[in-house]
Amino acid sequence: MDTCGIVAEYNPFHLGHQAQLAWLGERLPGAAVIVVMSPWFTQRGEPAVLDPWTRARLAVQAGCSLVLELPQVFAMSSASAFADGAVATLAASGVCRRLCFGSETADLAPLAGLAEALDRLEADPELEASARTRQKEGLSYAAAREELIIQTLGAGAAAPLRQPNDILGICYLRALARLAGERRMEPLTHPRLGPAEQLQAGLLRGALARADNPRQLAAALDGLVPAQSAAALMAAAAGRLPLVREGAAGSLAYSLLLREEPERLAAFSGMQDGLAGRLRRAAVTMPAGTPRSGLWPRLVDAGVARHLSRARVQRALAALLLNLTADTLAAQLAAGPQYLRVLAFDRRGRYLLRLMRRTARLPVITKTSDFLEYSASGPDFACQYRLDLLASEIWSILAGRGSGADFDTLPAML
Repeated sequence: MDTCGIVAEYNPFHLGHQAQLAWLGERLPGAAVIVVMSPWFTQRGEPAVLDPWTRARLAVQAGCSLVLELPQVFAMSSASAFADGAVATLAASGVCRRLCFGSETADLAPLAGLAEALDRLEADPELEASARTRQKEGLSYAAAREELIIQTLGAGAAAPLRQPNDILGICYLRALARLAGERRMEPLTHPRLGPAEQLQAGLLRGALARADNPRQLAAALDGLVPAQSAAALMAAAAGRLPLVREGAAGSLAYSLLLREEPERLAAFSGMQDGLAGRLRRAAVTMPAGTPRSGLWPRLVDAGVARHLSRARVQRALAALLLNLTADTLAAQLAAGPQYLRVLAFDRRGRYLLRLMRRTARLPVITKTSDFLEYSASGPDFACQYRLDLLASEIWSILAGRGSGADFDTLPAML
């Protein structure tokens, strides 16, 4: 069976995602699609709108065969670590032959050239030191690296480093190049809708935040999501499925910023480079009467600076919610994914799971109690799944639901 992997968040599944699957179906007719998907918090540090099982089920209904979970520690990391974790997860399955991703450039050659250039830059101590020096002068690390690439290859060649999906595509290519020969996956890229798709995602998040009743939400979702996604979001708005709205984590983040001492805050992942102090001051000086829905955006706005992107600030706040320190993150990224957790599958996905019992290089987890079976796998395994379970519990709190959903939910079988 031909197979192709996709890395996604499906937060939630919209028409751009459907277009990607249609493109892949035309390029690789009959190929089974394996998705590795972010669980509770996204790469931008925000809580996902719907729970992972619902989003995975929507993906299978749209044509995917198997959905695996990206461990939370990778899902809310930088683009490089996010890509490393996702590619390692797909490779560890032993059944994925290709990786498909969208990019603004839609051409592998320039992206592969930049991937090689970045590998050379990071292997050169002098160039890496130069990038770190520019970072201390106020540039973000990404901007400092871009400067060096421009000096080496020219401004035209470095242009993809300013496009979000190109950046992620370069990270995928670098991760693929590090795989051993027998696990190597062939990359495929396709054009993104660019600003139109970003606008669509933004409109979708705004519609969910503003909709006060199912009828209003139905009108807002029209033309943004497939019918299955619209039905799931309508059910969530009516209280039949758990839903986390934009900014819901603000109260918890605000209270933790008030509780923690500045020295302790600086130990959390992403809180370095002065961010801990900026967020602490923002919490202490929060205007009286700020509505709960306004706490998260105010904190994020206060943290953003020339060298601190909005995504970086949100990931740092998510790390605070999960009690994830910089040291723990570094250890987890070095250890890599520790298991393959199954979220949803169809008939072909069931066949792939049978193959994975023989080919997978990591334990296959189909229910939460399986974690206990493999608990002797070591401290990295235990730390990783405990972070996943904690993220699940916090997400459930933000959704206004009780605890323990992780232990009560099985993969969706379609």
